[in-house]
Amino acid sequence: MAALRDRLETWFRTYVDPGRDGVDKGVTGCGQLRRVDAARTGDAAFADRHLTGADWDLWLEKQNG
Repeated sequence: MAALRDRLETWFRTYVDPGRDGVDKGVTGCGQLRRVDAARTGDAAFADRHLTGADWDLWLEKQNG
């Protein structure tokens, strides 16, 4: 597991565009609203709550039942 983590960290250091990286942009896990580099000052790039019917987990619930 540590070897994979090292490989991922190396990849991100090599290839990530800091202007588009969401690591320090308030990622919530509830979905992305717009491109990180396109968000204006004060505009959130990530949702602060799940959007009804738009998230993967909600889609799975509909498929299963």
